[in-house]
Order: sequence, then structure tokens, then C-alpha cells
Amino acid sequence: MKDINNPLIKAYFTALQGNVTNQASAVVEVYEGEEPDDLLASEYIVITDVSGSDASTKGNTGHNARVQITINTWKTKYVNKKELNYIAGQILEIIMPTPQSTLQADGIQIVTTTLDNSTDLDYGVLAARKFISRNLIFSHLINY
Repeated sequence: MKDINNPLIKAYFTALQGNVTNQASAVVEVYEGEEPDDLLASEYIVITDVSGSDASTKGNTGHNARVQITINTWKTKYVNKKELNYIAGQILEIIMPTPQSTLQADGIQIVTTTLDNSTDLDYGVLAARKFISRNLIFSHLINY
């Protein structure tokens, strides 16, 4: 069995970093694991969780894996969802431009990619800022 987390996270980071913008065309930063403590950007992306299970057969060594991408945003109250959905749309186009598309990763072969779940989380209002997030969970069949 092989650990697929690092190659999978690197594939997502490489695909997203510098390629996602907000509606004002500013690049949305991508972080792995957690966002920095001193972050001031009103939108950012975090590759938060990788989970998986063995999918090996007698003739093939494989893994079922899930990756969670979290889009975090805060803006002035009432104008947040449009920005969140704009960023999510770009991520979906990058990760899965067609149903047969997969990311390229070093040392592993991503065979299939599907969107398992997309969930919005509303954290409320603090100092007239509306904090919300959207989680995109992608599933993969990986061979190596």
C-alpha cells in the first residue's frame, strides 16, 4: 500500500494555485491544511481533508480517496453568495472540466474524479462582515 495524500494534495494545489480569481479578477490564494493566522484576504481556498480506503484487487493496487476543498469568504452583508459561487464554479471547471477529466499527479494515477458533495456553511455576521464557506468534496479512484 502507498500513501497517496501528498501526491493528491500537490495535484490539487498545482491545479488551483494562481488559476482562481474573484469577480474583481484578483487571484484567490490557496492553502494546504489550514489558513494562516494573519490572513486578511476576503476570499481564500483551503485544501482541508484527504481521506481514503483500500481499493486493491488481485490484479491492481488502488485507493478510493476523498479530498475536501473549502472556499472561505467574508464580505459586506448580503453580497457574499455570488462571490462564493463564482469561485466554486472556477474550481469545478479546473478539477472536472468534463466528466472524464482527472488531475495529473506524481507517482499515482487518478482514474476517476467525481463531485461527492457541495455544502454551504453560514457562520453569521461579525462587525458587518458575513462569513460563509462552501465545501466541495471530490472522490477519486486511484491506482499505483
